Amino acid sequence: MRRTDITPEQPVLVEAAAEIVVPPAEVQRTRMKLLRHMSPMSKIGLAVVGIIVLLALAAPWLAPFDPLAPSATRLAGPSETHLFGTDLYGRDVLSRMLVGARVSVMVGFVVTLSALVIGGTLGCVAGFVGGVADAVVSRITEVLLAVPGVLLAIAIVATLGSGVWNVCIALTLGQAPIMIRVVRSSTLALRERPFVRAAHAVGATRVRILFRHIAPYVLGVAAVQGTFVFAHAILYEAALSFLGIGVKPPDPTWGNMISESRAFLSVQPWNAIFPGLAITVLVLGVNFLGDGLRDLVDPENQERS
Repeated sequence: MRRTDITPEQPVLVEAAAEIVVPPAEVQRTRMKLLRHMSPMSKIGLAVVGIIVLLALAAPWLAPFDPLAPSATRLAGPSETHLFGTDLYGRDVLSRMLVGARVSVMVGFVVTLSALVIGGTLGCVAGFVGGVADAVVSRITEVLLAVPGVLLAIAIVATLGSGVWNVCIALTLGQAPIMIRVVRSSTLALRERPFVRAAHAVGATRVRILFRHIAPYVLGVAAVQGTFVFAHAILYEAALSFLGIGVKPPDPTWGNMISESRAFLSVQPWNAIFPGLAITVLVLGVNFLGDGLRDLVDPENQERS
């Protein structure tokens, strides 16, 4: 149909297309309102994640001791001098945990952002365009999903070598297919919605429809999935470091701190308890935050606010 062709239903479609355009100021007010109405658990999750991120950023200034410097005080329990005790080499556990938090937070953000960009883009394109593009993306996704995430990460890190950036690459390749599958499913459902057909009818280009009318709705689903990606990235990084193929000692991470403490758990369990608690608290905080983030970025909640 040409732009000049008028059908009886076109005025209705034009009106439907106009109704989905929300002024930026109204969107901002709505999101602030949703932020104020986040559930208590979501606010707790936001506070936990925010505090740990701030501690990680300020770790070089907050660490009371050099995390790599050994001392004669070995396997000491919590005290006024060493709040979390010391490890086998006399290094302060609290200082190593603060510095190790930087690795976990960085890996979580890098993997999540990479999975969102790669998986979100490919999922939207595959679901909206369909045809050959959808078939190719779907087959690649199925191949990657056929391999368990941990085994895929181990294989990639073993090939590329240890190091934080190689860990990020390995985890991104494992998490991006899940993001593709989730975003593609949402896009397939959205492309048949009335407002998308209305945008087609008024002559909007496919690129505009994809990024203007579909992407904002998919963002809510992608954001929630992103919290799972963040949590999985933290757990998988800790697992790889625990196995000795992630970030290797003496550089501290929560995973290799737990690994180093295995030999003396009965003598000094604090070296494993504190990093383990840090991983648990951060992952729970991210999961709690995901519930509130879903409502915050979902445009459909604007109608209920």
